[in-house]
Amino acid sequence: MIKKIVLLAVLMLSGCTTHQSLIISTNLKYEYDQPEKVLHTYNSLILKGQNWWVSHEVIDETRVYPNMDLGSEYKNFLRSIFIPKYREDLSSNLVEMSIKQAAVFGVDYSKVIQIHRGSAEIIAYFNQTENRGYMVIFDEALVHRFDLEGQEADFNKLIKGIKSR
Repeated sequence: MIKKIVLLAVLMLSGCTTHQSLIISTNLKYEYDQPEKVLHTYNSLILKGQNWWVSHEVIDETRVYPNMDLGSEYKNFLRSIFIPKYREDLSSNLVEMSIKQAAVFGVDYSKVIQIHRGSAEIIAYFNQTENRGYMVIFDEALVHRFDLEGQEADFNKLIKGIKSR
């Protein structure tokens, strides 16, 4: 019994926990397993596990593509990569870019996931050939992008880890 109490105290003092929570907006959080490494770059947070990594960034419509401001069309453009019906209202240039980006991601439209967490819309796709997952979250004020490299089970954990606050 004393050994268990000592072990628990050591774990608590060392800050070791198996689950972490990242607040990504006033409405959403991402609950994830303790990564081996956490990296931060200009606008990206990268969590690295033993056999996986996941990155998060807030999308800036003026920086999705160099020298191109997508302006008010950027949300439908991002949706159109995964769900073709959103291409109907886009300019021909953006339709062409959407088709090309979907090809880069290897999107199989029949396997795209579209769900909601509270008022947020989540669109996600996992490419089984490349073991890469892509997820875009349309929150009230922000658009988030998550990319994952790992197994499909890791991607499913990512999707399940997005929760309302």
